[in-house]
Amino acid sequence: MKKRLGALVIVLAGSAVLLASCGGGPKATTTQQTAKVQRGALVVTTTSTGNLAFTTTEDVAFDMAGTVEDVMVEVGDTVKQGQVLATLDADAWNDQLKALQKAVTTAQRNLTSAERNITAQQLAVRQAELNLQSSRNAATAIPAVKAAQDIVDNAEAALAALQGLYATNPGLYGPQITAVQAQLAQAKANLQTVLAGANFNLSTDVSLQILKAELAIDQAQRALDDADVAVDNVQSTRDDAAQALDDAQSNLADAQKLGPQVTAPFTGVVTKISVQGGQAVNKGAVAVTVADPSKFEVNVLVGERDISSMSIGGVATVSVDSMTGVVLPARITAIAPTATISQGVVNYQVTVEVESGSANITGAAPSGGFQIPSGASGQFPNRGTTGSSDNQSRARSGNFTGGAGLFATGGTSAATLRQGLSVTINLVTSAKANVLMVPNRAITKQKGQSYVTVEKTGDKGTTQEQVAVTTGISNSQYTEITEGIAEGDTVVIPITTSSSSSSTDQGNRGFMGAPGIGAVIR
Repeated sequence: MKKRLGALVIVLAGSAVLLASCGGGPKATTTQQTAKVQRGALVVTTTSTGNLAFTTTEDVAFDMAGTVEDVMVEVGDTVKQGQVLATLDADAWNDQLKALQKAVTTAQRNLTSAERNITAQQLAVRQAELNLQSSRNAATAIPAVKAAQDIVDNAEAALAALQGLYATNPGLYGPQITAVQAQLAQAKANLQTVLAGANFNLSTDVSLQILKAELAIDQAQRALDDADVAVDNVQSTRDDAAQALDDAQSNLADAQKLGPQVTAPFTGVVTKISVQGGQAVNKGAVAVTVADPSKFEVNVLVGERDISSMSIGGVATVSVDSMTGVVLPARITAIAPTATISQGVVNYQVTVEVESGSANITGAAPSGGFQIPSGASGQFPNRGTTGSSDNQSRARSGNFTGGAGLFATGGTSAATLRQGLSVTINLVTSAKANVLMVPNRAITKQKGQSYVTVEKTGDKGTTQEQVAVTTGISNSQYTEITEGIAEGDTVVIPITTSSSSSSTDQGNRGFMGAPGIGAVIR
């Protein structure tokens, strides 16, 4: 049987892999293809499945208790930010405002009254102080008391003078100070005896007069003490009145901010209505649920082998199962700190959000290519036919430019994402740009060493040489070569065909999963 040796060219700038191969025979045969080693982007992903969910939803609740008067929207309605969604009976709210305003007025009056009481009690204290001083003056005006007081005053003056001279001559003034201190103590004792009316040298009338004066002093002192307590009490009452006014004003301000209406917190769509007209509700009762239909996310499980490669902001793609060829760019927004363990299998929940602007899908191709960012990102074509399952590594390669992207198929020029749609998520675990790579089938292994067969053309014709290579990252289609061959080398790819599969193989060789078949929608 005559064989034709074809050529496989890998072009990673948006071109298809060009293959030509020989026709199959009725028996299983092994043929060879060749491919030029070129540079490109290599991306490895892990795949999981899930369902689209709204990224942003909010339960809109009533700020106050009351009776529902009207619900202005229905499930599925599009609403704008600030639009009224439902209302309570306004009469009850107005009655509440009036009651709160009345409470503020009452609190203001109580505060004014308390402040006036403080002024009155302060005047009473001043009067009590004057009465006390008057009683003391009256007592000291009695001759016997005055005489006893004069002795005390003279002794105190003499003691003060001697204490001032003590430092100049302690030996002289020390004994004198001791003597005067004794005299002063005796004078004070005598004064107390006189004030108590117990001095035998006093007449009964004088003693009675002194006792009355002392009683007046005690009464005046007690009145002063009572006046001081009254001032403290009215000041406390004033503080309570001031706090009551603050509370009443705050309650009124809060009520004025609330109102009987609930409004849309953002532009979105109504997903649920929880109340109906005439229903009595409490404060905080949810009336309507609103979602932003332009933002979607997916919660997926990632295995423990791949979770270390995940990071916030990491690149992903979302393929919609019901929209053939639709691939949306996405980013990782959350990674669960704890594992989900089921039947001994350890997974971590990862939240992936579809990038803004991708929710509305149109048939227009992107204006430019999606470049692999620095770090570990890449362009991903459509889902292909690798047959990988959940949490199995998948990969694509390529750097797409131009309008080869497939966005909406089946005659649909525009499509819209919906909550609950089944999707497949590709999460990048590693990616490299501008690397040498060859098809996986071009690599053979012997005792742990990787080899490729390099085809060389010289004066003696075409020869083949087995070359040892060092490999890097790999996916289901391509492997990175870090050492052993160079860009532009031709490697041999063995192809096995049979009578039952030759036609299928022949048809599949047109693209071999090469880049350029799909594009990320932006």
